[in-house]
Amino acid sequence: MLRVLRTKDLVHTIAIFQDGLHPDVLPPTRLLRRVRLRRGSYERQFAAVHDCLEPWLARHGTSSLGLFPASLHRHLFYYAVVYGNLDVLVFLDAAAPVRLSAADWALVVDVGLLDVLGFFLDRHYDGGDEHLMAHAIETGALAAVQCIFAHGILPAKDALNEACTNGHADVVRFLHGHGLGAWDPNTLMFVLVHGHLEVLRFLLDAGLGDFDASAAFGFHVSHLEMAAKCGHLDVVQYLAARDRRHVPQAFLEAARSGHAAIVQFLNDGESVDVPAAAKEAVVHGHSDVVAFLVQAHGAALDLHALATLAASRKRRAVHALLLQHAPEATL
Repeated sequence: MLRVLRTKDLVHTIAIFQDGLHPDVLPPTRLLRRVRLRRGSYERQFAAVHDCLEPWLARHGTSSLGLFPASLHRHLFYYAVVYGNLDVLVFLDAAAPVRLSAADWALVVDVGLLDVLGFFLDRHYDGGDEHLMAHAIETGALAAVQCIFAHGILPAKDALNEACTNGHADVVRFLHGHGLGAWDPNTLMFVLVHGHLEVLRFLLDAGLGDFDASAAFGFHVSHLEMAAKCGHLDVVQYLAARDRRHVPQAFLEAARSGHAAIVQFLNDGESVDVPAAAKEAVVHGHSDVVAFLVQAHGAALDLHALATLAASRKRRAVHALLLQHAPEATL
């Protein structure tokens, strides 16, 4: 006999014909649904999921992941990548392989779990190519570079230069040792500018220090001068120990650029031009450099002339400093 169903009865009748979730999967699925798939915070977001899912999988096995809705497979993918769960990846691969975007591949490299990276490369997922290698090189992930190379993927022609510019000495050694990537001598300039000491050390030892500054800038500038200008004390110390011929020019460059620690290091009292360096420091308003030079070489400096120069250039802090030693020079 037909009858009108009340709301409660209607809902119950409809629910009978719906595919619901098995009660056992409710706790992990609730946690998975709370995760917002935004790259950069996966480890933090999946922490609670891991605390729940790890014992759940130990109890139910990965075959029970089939009870999870397909809409959460992407969440499971990121969980498996971040926590290195190959069993979950095997399940997803069999159920419906996930398509990896460039960002997904980058995440795999950045997480740094080689068995996960190897899993996707072994199965030839789309995107495992030289772009993946480029990301590994750019971020200095040596183990990933080696793994990708072992799977027959070669880096781009500029790989060696890219690794040098980003300061990844271990990657540079690997690429150079395997004859990978073409060398551009201009790369040495970027290594000096960025102060990548270990890369510089390797390049010079390997005979790759042939940067032609005259061709690049139209005038000669030594490696030591460039390092001094950019303020890299450790690089300056290394280069000066190899060759002190350019110390006078580097001393002036450091004073001009305001790097007091380098000025102090290069101050050998013999080859350097202290008055010229003091003038450069005054003109450019580097009080700390002026203070050091006055303290170390006050007797050799014309403090009155320097104070007058500071006043003419409106370098008030420098002028005030010099007035302490040459009070007759006023604004």
